[in-house]
Amino acid sequence: MILIVGATGILGGMIAHHLIGQGQNVRVLLRHNSPAAELAKHYLATNPQSLIEAGAQPVYGDLKDRPSLETACVGIETLITTANAALRGGEDNFLTVDLQGTTQLVEAARTAGVRHFIYVSAAGAVPGHPHPLYDAKGQIEAILRASGMDFTILSPGVFMEVWMGTVIGIPLRAGQPVTLVGEGARKVAFVSMVDVRALQNS
Repeated sequence: MILIVGATGILGGMIAHHLIGQGQNVRVLLRHNSPAAELAKHYLATNPQSLIEAGAQPVYGDLKDRPSLETACVGIETLITTANAALRGGEDNFLTVDLQGTTQLVEAARTAGVRHFIYVSAAGAVPGHPHPLYDAKGQIEAILRASGMDFTILSPGVFMEVWMGTVIGIPLRAGQPVTLVGEGARKVAFVSMVDVRALQNS
């Protein structure tokens, strides 16, 4: 059984649907009262119902709730997490979700005997990074390396599906000029979520 945490995100949803399509047994961690169904209408999330209808086994919990993570990890061989607080707010932030929540997830997975933990980090993540997301991801990488579990850390660059639409698509659709920072000559290593999804099988 594969557990996917962050399955209602865009990348997590792609991974979940791909694995289900391959005939894998997939469990997805869902939150009660999640805004994902509404965000999915704007292509900013994956509708939880679409995952259930595709054949995923739902388990309800939250990264901030350790007991729910322990329940979610029972019987799991491989865990994949793409979860982050980038589109959240309030109590869901980079500290409570990306650092503290994911730390609890690693601990719950280790206690449950999960064999392989796959973590989607980010290029440039390092403990002490000035941006709290990259700092949190860097700390989680270190925690995983010391966990004793088999693990894979993926460090993709900038997702083209998100940022090309944000930086270029939104102003163009509004008839506004595209703003470039600096001279616009710096190369950016965009990566497609489709390619990151494919790495889950390698």
